[in-house]
Amino acid sequence: MRQEDLAREIHHTTLDEGCWPAVIRSLTSHLGAHSAYLLSPTEQAGPRSFGYTHEIADELNARYREYYHRHDLFLRAARARGMLCSGAVINTEALLPPDELLNSELYNGFLRPHGIRHCMAGVLTDEQDNALGPRAHLAFFRAPGSAPFDAKAERRLSHLLPHLRLALTSHWKLRSQGLLGEWNEQLLAQIDQPFLLLSRGGRLLYANQVGLSVVRDSRGLSVRDGVLYRGEPASPLTGQFDPLTDTPVLLPAAPPDVPTLRVIPLRTTVTTRSLFHWFPRAAYVVLPQQSAVDAEAGETDFGRRHGLTSAEQRVLARLVEGQSPRSVAATLRISVHTVRAHLAHIFAKTNSRNQRELLVSWLRYNSR
Repeated sequence: MRQEDLAREIHHTTLDEGCWPAVIRSLTSHLGAHSAYLLSPTEQAGPRSFGYTHEIADELNARYREYYHRHDLFLRAARARGMLCSGAVINTEALLPPDELLNSELYNGFLRPHGIRHCMAGVLTDEQDNALGPRAHLAFFRAPGSAPFDAKAERRLSHLLPHLRLALTSHWKLRSQGLLGEWNEQLLAQIDQPFLLLSRGGRLLYANQVGLSVVRDSRGLSVRDGVLYRGEPASPLTGQFDPLTDTPVLLPAAPPDVPTLRVIPLRTTVTTRSLFHWFPRAAYVVLPQQSAVDAEAGETDFGRRHGLTSAEQRVLARLVEGQSPRSVAATLRISVHTVRAHLAHIFAKTNSRNQRELLVSWLRYNSR
């Protein structure tokens, strides 16, 4: 995987902590490692606990926290040399003589049973910036008998470490402000179309699952330090229209694959009162879509490729505009049961399990 693609994958974790396992798998392959873990060694189980492993037994984090963290020779040596600072890359080959490591309790009681001989780690957050998130480092391992990590692997990790740190700290900034959490999903998960909430300064306050997919799968959309960016070169979304306007704004599609964005300023009304209760800083609703002409052409090509009937293409056209099945039924003057039957056929022909996957597939096809 190219480095820019890895960086894009890393930034997905800003909004969705569940993306970390896939990111760690990609990084492990990129660095030629055999296994890896993301660990906050001093955090106990709870809302700030943090740990993911790849090709390592699940009990590794627990064993390390309970005992080996206090007996970690690498940690002691790195601390003595002042290397435990955010952004540092640590190759353990330079920390200890081989004989000292191979005769240690750390190696024989912990590392070797887990198939670990060589280690390279990147410090994501340290004691000084703990307010930005849990203390965390990302470590990569090679098995006994393999070559140690070399300068090339160190450079690769160094180039990606700023992206890793920014994604982690941005995620915890959003979480600490109550802008990420299960209650948000319960409140707005029923919205059928991509839906994003922005503050007046451009901070992404909320995105439902379909909206998250649009951001993740559009190379020209990204979230940096909690702010939604658009285009190449990227600039904050709210800098691309007059923030004082009180009427909807249509931002046209832009290369490489940014969909048309409809930005709707929010006003305090009876229908938005509960929204402002949870998101008092909300200023705009952003609805990703394509222009009518581009969308029609894209739907036709997409439909031909997947063998959709004309009736199925008409249903698809309304779905990608963000309409719900009930709304599609009203627009096309057919029953909602007929819409759902067409939708089932569309799912089968496009190998999609739900509307979110269908939308992602359609966006990918039309961003080629």
